[in-house]
Amino acid sequence: GEKLLAALRIPGGAGLLALVLGFTFGLRSVGVLLTVALAAYNLAGLAVLTVRSARERGSFGALLREQPRRQGAHLAHAGLVVLALGVAFSTAYKSSAEITLNKGQSTPFAGQTAKLESLEQRSYPYGSAVVAAVTIDGQTYLPRTNVYVNGGNTLYPTPSVHYGLLGDSYLVTTNLDPNGQWASVRLISSPLVSWIWVGMLIIVLGASLTLVTPRVAVRQTVPAGAVAAD
Repeated sequence: GEKLLAALRIPGGAGLLALVLGFTFGLRSVGVLLTVALAAYNLAGLAVLTVRSARERGSFGALLREQPRRQGAHLAHAGLVVLALGVAFSTAYKSSAEITLNKGQSTPFAGQTAKLESLEQRSYPYGSAVVAAVTIDGQTYLPRTNVYVNGGNTLYPTPSVHYGLLGDSYLVTTNLDPNGQWASVRLISSPLVSWIWVGMLIIVLGASLTLVTPRVAVRQTVPAGAVAAD
């Protein structure tokens, strides 16, 4: 019982701390809070196991040579944690807002300031497109509305995307003024989407390590009863 409690002290403490910090900084989704707590618990547990094993072997390099498969499994586990965080946040805190912007006017929008700089008609071999240049808090988005030669009068919007470590933003035009004086746009914000891809890459790296053949350290032993020669 005491050994189990000692083993759970650091991971459990990390999970509880993450839960409290998440709630303190505004997380209210029960699913996200539990995911954050379990993520901290798992990562802290993996860290404790890795550090302890590395100390026993003298270095992390020696540990990796002797146990590449186990460390690969640990790394894949960590990647799964990162992926789970990405899925939880991008699902629970995805937001969408729509507004009509007049050309040249700055307008408050979703806690930011948006401005329609221009609407430009462009011709392409496949058809034509209207490109809206929109700035939101200094970031420029260029969503397009396409009309294809063989598509009749159907409009095909193409979003403009800004990628980031903490979230991705998508801006798409939903309506356009034929005279080029205004445009309606929808802003979609999805936090931690990139963590899903990073988590998958970590899982692949960890899985690759499990294919590495371990190098067992050779320890020379002296047979029992043997006497060293002078």
